[in-house]
Amino acid sequence: MCLAYSGTMVTSGVSQGVVVGTGSQAEIGRISTMMSDVEALQTPLTRQIAAFGRWLALAVVLMTLVLVLVGTLAHDTDTGELLQAAASFAVAAIPEGCPP
Repeated sequence: MCLAYSGTMVTSGVSQGVVVGTGSQAEIGRISTMMSDVEALQTPLTRQIAAFGRWLALAVVLMTLVLVLVGTLAHDTDTGELLQAAASFAVAAIPEGCPP
């Protein structure tokens, strides 16, 4: 009898199986346990990217506030429309892959 791990794809044939482990006792569970024990590695590059992400977020928040203030005070734009535009700007300005 051969072993088939969780997630094994069978494309044809007939077979029977016996469950020998579930949860953390299964092979995928053991891999998950090992992965949870690994510490995150902070390299100089990841620290620089994180710092850039914080500065970018701060700049976007400040520019969004300026957008709302200019729209309200200088152009007398409707508040609902202005808040919708500000939210759209804030979402569009931050890159999708930017780390938190």
